[in-house]
Amino acid sequence: MSALPAKSVTKIVLGDQNDITMNTKASKSKCQWLRTYFSKWTGQHTALPPSATFFDCVAGFCSAFVSITILAVVHYRLLTRHDLVLFIASFGATAVLVYGLPLSPLAQPRSVIGGQVISAIIGCAVRVLFGTNSETFVAAALAVSLTLFVMQMTSTVHAPAGATALIVVISNTSFPWSGFQYVLMPVLSGSLILVFLAVVINNLIPTRHYPCHWW
Repeated sequence: MSALPAKSVTKIVLGDQNDITMNTKASKSKCQWLRTYFSKWTGQHTALPPSATFFDCVAGFCSAFVSITILAVVHYRLLTRHDLVLFIASFGATAVLVYGLPLSPLAQPRSVIGGQVISAIIGCAVRVLFGTNSETFVAAALAVSLTLFVMQMTSTVHAPAGATALIVVISNTSFPWSGFQYVLMPVLSGSLILVFLAVVINNLIPTRHYPCHWW
């Protein structure tokens, strides 16, 4: 009669030990995940690219100055009198990429033109879908995130394109054709001009070549 309770007690103790072991492993796993996660915050996992030389800085300054000046002159001196637009803020970021990091995948013509056009189409579609009287934060978030998704799917990632999609959603400017003129002008037209200027100017610099690839 006394043996049965002893076996029962033994089983209970073993069960408790297994539970403690499982809880300990789970706790260690969580701690390991947290350590790994926060270690990513240190920024010590990849080597930094080499710093730009003084010549690169001067070349980038001159190149960006010439390109933005050309776009601005065409926009303000020729097109605004006809209510046409060729100048948007995201082109400034595009200029930084094509002249500051001309070898970057994000600066190649496929990404510049494809990414900008995709973002303009998506931005216009979201603006039409949500209208101008709805909650802007939903439209803005959807335009940027959908642009990123489609660019990644089509290998046309271009960072300034996120701003291009955002501009048309939050802008008070109304473009013809339900807003889709924005795709052709300024986005497609401006992107083509910027790529053309980048090809001409970058290749004048002996230490540079652009593009790395067209498609």
